[in-house]
Amino acid sequence: ASIEEFLEKYYRGLSIGVGRGRGLTPDPTQMSAEVVPMQSGEDPRNRYSAKVTFFDTFNDGRKLMLNVEAHVISRPGSKKTYMSLLVSPQSRDSGVWQKLRGIERNIHFPE
Repeated sequence: ASIEEFLEKYYRGLSIGVGRGRGLTPDPTQMSAEVVPMQSGEDPRNRYSAKVTFFDTFNDGRKLMLNVEAHVISRPGSKKTYMSLLVSPQSRDSGVWQKLRGIERNIHFPE
């Protein structure tokens, strides 16, 4: 639930904030996020799949569906928690996702 709330607040604020500067007024009531635990993959623990409805105010303001993969990384020794977010409007079987997952594998979060 907290990941869903974060995604909704972040993308709603981003879309509205950028839109104001560009003369666009996206409808915040149409923006939402839906998050579910991942059912497949190498390590499904602490991994989530999400869909976020977003207005692309960086371009023409059209409504987009963003695909998101979230990975929550807990570091109990340092009392820190990190979250990696992979985001693309492309389907999860497109080549961009292999590149994003490869980049994520090379990120090291401090202990």
